[in-house]
Order: sequence, then C-alpha cells, then structure tokens
Amino acid sequence: MPTIGDLIAKWANGRNALLRGEVEELRLKLNRIEAAASRLDTLSAPMGGLDPNIFRNSGQFTVLPVPVASLRFAAQNIATGTTYGAPTVDTTGAATWNYGVTVDLANAKLQIPGMPGQSILLFVLWWRFDPNATNHRGLKWTDNSGNSAEDVRAGFATYNNYLYIAHVRRMASTDTWYQLQVFQNSGGNLSGDGLFTVFRLR
Repeated sequence: MPTIGDLIAKWANGRNALLRGEVEELRLKLNRIEAAASRLDTLSAPMGGLDPNIFRNSGQFTVLPVPVASLRFAAQNIATGTTYGAPTVDTTGAATWNYGVTVDLANAKLQIPGMPGQSILLFVLWWRFDPNATNHRGLKWTDNSGNSAEDVRAGFATYNNYLYIAHVRRMASTDTWYQLQVFQNSGGNLSGDGLFTVFRLR
C-alpha cells in the first residue's frame, strides 16, 4: 500500500497522473491525519503543556495514570503507652497493593516518586480501636523529617473508637518516606485495624 509520501512524490514528479483509487486513498489518509490532529489539539493548551481539562470524564481509564497505593492493617493488639508506633501491615490482604509506589511493608512506609515543590500528594488514613473509655487514642501521619498530622480523641466505651486523617502535601526536597502511626493509653492491650492510602494528584 503506497504511503502519502509515495503518492505525493508520484504526482509532483509528473511521472503519471494519480489513479482515481489513489486519489481516494490520499483523501482518506489526509482526513485521518486531520482528525488525529484535532484530537491532539484538545489535549494541549495554546501556550504549550497539557490542557487543564485533560482528565475530564470522557470514559474509564484502562490504567491508573499516577502513583497510588494502599496499606491495610488487619485487627491487631496495640500495646498501651504514650508514644506513637507503626502497626503491622497485612501483607496478604486484598486491600494492600501499590502502583508506581515503593512500599516498605516491614515498617509501614511509603515512598512516592515525584518532583519536589511540584508534586501534590493526597493521604487518607483511618484507624479503629475497640470500645474502651480509658484515656486517649491517637492516629498520626508522619514523614522522615518529623512533620506530622494527628487525630487524638478521648476513648469511648459504647462504640468503636474511629480516627481519621485526610492530608494534602506538596512534596518537599527532603521527603523520602511517609508512615502511619498509632497510640493508645488505656492501660492494657487494645485491638484495632486501619488503612493508609496515598494518591499523587499531580
């Protein structure tokens, strides 16, 4: 099958006039190029770069477009104390998975690729403690530099004790890992479970 270049060269050199079938083939190929260029124009902005509406709802993605991960913490006893610590990750659970994220399962740490000062990360953490009214329960998001976000609540005897953190962070040049930590000081072991997720927004 002749290419567009072959057909144009044949016409330009004046060797032979294009046959009707060749003219039609050239027309169809040029139409396809024009249609493809029109679709690309919807993805790029006039000044260069991607159009801000590139991720508008135009159908289901076949692959996840950015790094994302989830760490599940199955029910486990958390010892009483006054300091935070990382619980044990459920390494075989269906809710523990990652795409494009380096995961340290032994220490419940996440390492997300990105551009410091440019990449924006969304963290969502939750933890559930069994009912107990003595003292407090705590959930913490932290990183290798000691930055943190916390949810600390008084214990409750009638219902499960839930803690929740949603944290948006612009990646810093010093960032190397992020971690979920918990504490409780009820005076004895207290069972709990939770989830630690991250999604790179840009």
